[in-house]
Amino acid sequence: MLDMIAFYEVRAAVVYPAYQNTAGLADQHVTVLGDNITVPDVCNKIIGVYWGAALTALAVPVRLAQLASPSLMPRLEIGAVDSQVTGAGVEYPGAGALPLSSAICYNDFKEAPIPLIPGESLQALSATQAASAVETNRILVFLTDGQIDKMPAGVRIRTIAADLAAPAVANVWTPSAVVFRQALDAGKYAVVGMKAVGVTMTAMRLVFGNQGARPGVIGNNGVLGPLGQENIAAGLFRYGRLGVWGTFTHTNPPTVEVLCQAADAAATMFVYLDVVKIG
Repeated sequence: MLDMIAFYEVRAAVVYPAYQNTAGLADQHVTVLGDNITVPDVCNKIIGVYWGAALTALAVPVRLAQLASPSLMPRLEIGAVDSQVTGAGVEYPGAGALPLSSAICYNDFKEAPIPLIPGESLQALSATQAASAVETNRILVFLTDGQIDKMPAGVRIRTIAADLAAPAVANVWTPSAVVFRQALDAGKYAVVGMKAVGVTMTAMRLVFGNQGARPGVIGNNGVLGPLGQENIAAGLFRYGRLGVWGTFTHTNPPTVEVLCQAADAAATMFVYLDVVKIG
């Protein structure tokens, strides 16, 4: 099982070796108190981290990025940070972005997930190389319960496309129903992958009616450009590579929550779900 939580804050930066916290993003399924996010009971292992930081200049990238909790000793160093100029797209490089590549700065821990203690507080800390008037951090932490089952051989994975029914509210988790572009056959389905696309989308996660965990992905932003068609992290989040994310029936599909940098219209956001029919 997979889950995802997030940190977000716009603030003045501090220069390394000093560091400071980024606030936890308000969330309905985990407890968030200021800079602290309470580690959930079930999905309590870190499987991946995306850290996006928008700054005032390229000369002031994030030099220190860490996740901290009482059990993380030493703290978890985040080596890949997407440092960009304020105003550039955080997920995909725009003009003057670092690095000058379409690769996502994704930190992959799936081979050895980092264990946390359920109920403890998780924090995100950073520092820049030089003074920056603004440091906007968008941090996605991907969690697992440790069970990532491989797909059985010979199953057919179907990719179904859906549009969102509601616009986004900037920089908060915004719920929306999905509208499938084609009707599903009657039955039960397991989600085994996802790709989310939106103009300024940072992330999207699924909300299943039969489970508390909310698995998600880094958003593909720039919907009108070619970069919006790439798969995140070399396809890690597609076609069963992270096991089963959740199940649903054709009459009760999952809803989604989106995290966008602006108030993206519903018409500019959509999702591809990789599913397997299981009943």
